[in-house]
Amino acid sequence: MDGDAEGPAGEGAAVRTLKVALLGCGGVGSEVYRLLGRQAADLEARIGAPLEVYARPATTFVAGFIGSPPMNLIPRERDGRKVLFGIRPEHISVTSEERADMILTVAAVETLGADTLAHCRMAANDKGSDFVLRVPGMMPVYAGQRLPVMFDRKAVHFFDVKTRNRLF
Repeated sequence: MDGDAEGPAGEGAAVRTLKVALLGCGGVGSEVYRLLGRQAADLEARIGAPLEVYARPATTFVAGFIGSPPMNLIPRERDGRKVLFGIRPEHISVTSEERADMILTVAAVETLGADTLAHCRMAANDKGSDFVLRVPGMMPVYAGQRLPVMFDRKAVHFFDVKTRNRLF
């Protein structure tokens, strides 16, 4: 949220932060958000509806906080400038090698039922996970597998490395 101005009923920064946090929560958080009534409407007017905030996060904090799993944020260079490339796991799809934007190597697999999360590395010899992608639960995915992937161009985000603000 912009600025440090007091909001309705003299709410401080901690309360405003809590309200933003509730946007990304399911269950109890969603119920509290609903019960905020007018304050929730004021919050939406100031920062956007929850799905708008999810789709176009203003900062890397929001990109990483709202959504589960969080947005992938990878350091890159674009037009000679250091940026953070951001894409959500559901906006990465497995494709043919000919159409692939990148070939990833699966490091670990989380089978969740309807969905499977593949934790992948950009290079086979890297440690850790660079990308998480969501695939259909019945799609066979295993550690060590090479996955050719394509990014949904409409869902790609770029953030400034220093300010962590959204560039485009």
